[in-house]
Amino acid sequence: MDEIGTDDGPERAWVNCWELKRCGREPGGAKVGELGVCPAASEALFDGFFHGRNSGRACWVVAGTFCKGEIQGIFAQKYRDCRKCDFFRLVQKEEGPTFRSVNVLMSYIDKTHEQRVDERIHELQEAKAALEAANKKLADVNTDLAWANYIASRDIDMAARIQASFFPKTAPESEEWDVAFEFTPLSGVSGDLYDFYQSDGTLDGVSLFDVSGHGIAPGLITLLARSVIFHQFAAGGNKPLNEVIESVNRDLIGEIEVIENYLTGILLRFRGSMVEYVNAGHPDLLFRKAATGKVQKVEARGPDFKGNFLGVAELEDKFEIMFLKMAKDDAVLLYSDGLSESRNAREEEFGTERIVASLESASSGMSARGILDHVLGEFRTFIGGNRLKDDMTLILVKRRIDEEPSLNYAP
Repeated sequence: MDEIGTDDGPERAWVNCWELKRCGREPGGAKVGELGVCPAASEALFDGFFHGRNSGRACWVVAGTFCKGEIQGIFAQKYRDCRKCDFFRLVQKEEGPTFRSVNVLMSYIDKTHEQRVDERIHELQEAKAALEAANKKLADVNTDLAWANYIASRDIDMAARIQASFFPKTAPESEEWDVAFEFTPLSGVSGDLYDFYQSDGTLDGVSLFDVSGHGIAPGLITLLARSVIFHQFAAGGNKPLNEVIESVNRDLIGEIEVIENYLTGILLRFRGSMVEYVNAGHPDLLFRKAATGKVQKVEARGPDFKGNFLGVAELEDKFEIMFLKMAKDDAVLLYSDGLSESRNAREEEFGTERIVASLESASSGMSARGILDHVLGEFRTFIGGNRLKDDMTLILVKRRIDEEPSLNYAP
């Protein structure tokens, strides 16, 4: 800093601005309560300049001083008026050749700029350190999340491959029945399970079941349930089909009662042209009559014959059986609720009525695969680009052999 001012000894009394102006804004002054302490009386940055206390003899470079009855602004706004001030001229006269008012300002600018730069650098360093810490934490979280996603994806892929290896990949060949199916998991692992039961080249039965929930857990239950259903179907050849499903239910209750999942489903057994049918809380079986092209739900004429969900001890009950006799080109459709509950852009469900309409509009000469593809085409046109709401499985079974068509119900 340039040496500014002279020292004429302790006997000399140097007057500060508030002492000459009697503004009352020095610490303890009469107007401090009204106007506050003047920055010139409190700013220590210029202490000693021109022999003043604090900024008392350099007030023209301090913003916020009180002159001419009002608060003054920054140096550029006030300096012209300050040069006319009697106190400014007094200091200029007393200091003589050493008086350099601009040097005071430049020193102030240099010191405050350096101070502010230091403060800003410190703030930026702190902000940088905080940002680096936050970025490291975020990077660690992202790493953990990426690893967790990798593990989850790997497990789902593995579960999907295992599940797919247990499910039939092609429709069964049969002289009596033309079969087609479509299996579309929502996300790798499916809660739907399906199976075809054959012996000596004969198609004995078909099943479609749906485990509640989504993800790996329902997918694992499908493998357990498939084994239980297959075993009970094979062992129950001489039992009514409703007793077979009751045995399936008892086994499932013993295996999955401790978890919250349950199953719905349809089980069909073929004996010549006669179809035995049981339903455990599942969407209705649909029957297409070749002679008329009309489609109807296979349901009881009286109270609803459908049974309760499977695998829940509190819901264990007896099941009813229905019998359906099919003629040549008659067909039945089994489907899971991924077909009926998927929605279009207007949030409208495809629904049972549209499934029925699409079955009826299929050409009578179509194969099972052709009819199924026609239904799926109508479905995909309806939902457009929307995703499925659930796993979706369809099985269409069409009779090949010519017999008299009729619906018969068990008494």
